[in-house]
Amino acid sequence: MHSCLAVTTKGLPLGLLDQKIFAREAVAQDRTEHRNVTPIEEKESYRWLDSLKNSRPVRGRTQLVTVCDREADIYEFFALSAEIAAPVLVRANYDRSINKRSMYAEKDIVKLWKHLKHQPCAGSFTVEIPARPGTKHATPRAPRVALVELRFVAFKLNPPKRLSSTRPDLAMYAIYVCEKDPPADEQPLEWRRLSNLPIKNLEQAYETVQWYCLRWRIER
Repeated sequence: MHSCLAVTTKGLPLGLLDQKIFAREAVAQDRTEHRNVTPIEEKESYRWLDSLKNSRPVRGRTQLVTVCDREADIYEFFALSAEIAAPVLVRANYDRSINKRSMYAEKDIVKLWKHLKHQPCAGSFTVEIPARPGTKHATPRAPRVALVELRFVAFKLNPPKRLSSTRPDLAMYAIYVCEKDPPADEQPLEWRRLSNLPIKNLEQAYETVQWYCLRWRIER
């Protein structure tokens, strides 16, 4: 079940904007090559685009921003967002090449992760990290307060090679939050977010981070 839940910036649930029920087909072998040539409309991840289209615009001065997990880190999703003027905020999933002169450029390649780390620190703040019990996929973690640094940058999202070269480059912004001086036995807190909302100063970047933190708190 894939639900699009509307909430205020303070976490008050307003109701469902869209919902999809689907059954995943069993796949016996790796189908990466097949996925690369399958149209987005035939992929399971198309539900992110479908929900974005079905989310009703709001009236008045309220702005609707769709906040998504990293499965929505898809060029077609961002392109649709720009086309219908429906801003989004997505957890970054791919260390893709950016700012290329064309989708086929092979020289002077800039990778997003490295590009973000090289940006100047715009500011810092503290984050409360809750305790975590040990599980099959995660080690136990004691609660702590982490000091994190925030960086952001505008970049050009090029269409992937699997798509037509006539697809446009997209104006995007990336935010990088990383813990400074984590405990010796802990992995540093690290977040990367993508958005097509203008992020031109620390206040806008911090506000955008808080929107994603709200999603994280609701899920838990």
